[in-house]
Amino acid sequence: MNVWARVRRLWHTAVADLFSEETATAVPDRVVTLIHDIQHRLDELHNELALALARARRAETTWQVAQAQNLPEAAELEVHYQTLSSAIDRLQTEIDHLQTRLTAIESQTAYLKDREESVTMLERLQTLQKELDKTAVTLHHDLADRQEQVARREDNVAAREEVRRHKL
Repeated sequence: MNVWARVRRLWHTAVADLFSEETATAVPDRVVTLIHDIQHRLDELHNELALALARARRAETTWQVAQAQNLPEAAELEVHYQTLSSAIDRLQTEIDHLQTRLTAIESQTAYLKDREESVTMLERLQTLQKELDKTAVTLHHDLADRQEQVARREDNVAAREEVRRHKL
């Protein structure tokens, strides 16, 4: 990706963030974009392979007809067919290689996404644990204060009862 495209993307993201209430950024995931580009190239190669196979079949048919009729151009047609067959083999090898790489990248992307989700979950868990710890401390202090208040009230009730008994 060239520098101007990155600058433009960052500019659009900054403007979108400035005027948008969304918290998510407008920048697409670079890995997803690359996978999409590889898949698009793979689709193009499959189309090229289909066209090459059709040309090779026509060349083979033409060569076999010329050979059956003992035409002088049969040798030249055979070379043409062999050239097309060789190109098809190279193209098929390239497609297989690209498909293997794409599968590996998709697998690694899925693995990293799972790891990222796990880390996010652990971060949320840690945040909740901190909040729970703070709440537990606050609750402990509140309970201690309440226990102290109840004890004072009990002491007051006991003292009033004691005073009442002495008055009688």
